[in-house]
Amino acid sequence: MFANALIISVCFMLALLFYLMGELKYLIPYRDMIWQHYAWPISVYAMVLFLNLYAASYLVMRKLFLKDTGKKLRQIDRQLRIEHARLTQIHDDEAT
Repeated sequence: MFANALIISVCFMLALLFYLMGELKYLIPYRDMIWQHYAWPISVYAMVLFLNLYAASYLVMRKLFLKDTGKKLRQIDRQLRIEHARLTQIHDDEAT
């Protein structure tokens, strides 16, 4: 689940990056000046955005894919207990 959330976050960030590269072509002549003055704030903003996307995708996947986990585990535990009881009963019947 961690890896899936990471892949979703990376894909969304790449899509956003490619979109912005297409929309901000008019800033190409000023690229060096922008990078010198605003590299740190842009990097921090990108990292915070990535972490928020990762957390949101992890939360959504957790809510969607782990919805009935408690019920499923309870059902499996109940089935294992019943099978164990049947096996011990069969074993006791064969011994006598």
